[in-house]
Amino acid sequence: MRFALSIAGLALLLLALLVAAIATGSTALPFGKVVATLVGAASDASASSRIILDLRLPRALLALMVGAGLGIVGCLLQTAT
Repeated sequence: MRFALSIAGLALLLLALLVAAIATGSTALPFGKVVATLVGAASDASASSRIILDLRLPRALLALMVGAGLGIVGCLLQTAT
């Protein structure tokens, strides 16, 4: 039970950090606008929605995948040697 709670907590922390990575940049965006755009509640096609969906979201997801890949490779290298 404790392991499941720690995994759930880490997943929530990862999600919060992903939203924070999308919200920060040269143009600061409010967290509410980022969350509304990500869940599809923002109906306007404004510049901030375009910044979030076309620029910051792909970069943040790519960083997440690269970090996970590096973690897996590091784990494999430690088990192999």
